[in-house]
Amino acid sequence: MKTVDFTTGKEEIFCDGPDHAQREAHGQVTIHFWYGSKNDMKQGSLHLCDECADNVMFLLEKEFKTKNFLKTIEEF
Repeated sequence: MKTVDFTTGKEEIFCDGPDHAQREAHGQVTIHFWYGSKNDMKQGSLHLCDECADNVMFLLEKEFKTKNFLKTIEEF
């Protein structure tokens, strides 16, 4: 969840995880669909704290065999 403090203009992003609404989010998982998909041209994203991000990475590795999925900025 993103919030903006209108007195300072500072943007804060908090975890979208079910139990961590007060934790600052340091990660984001995004999905995009292209033409031809049943979800044609839609997208969505979740902002996650480190614990929730680790849980998502675990699920991706388990379900999709995405070992070593994360890359540093330089590797892209």
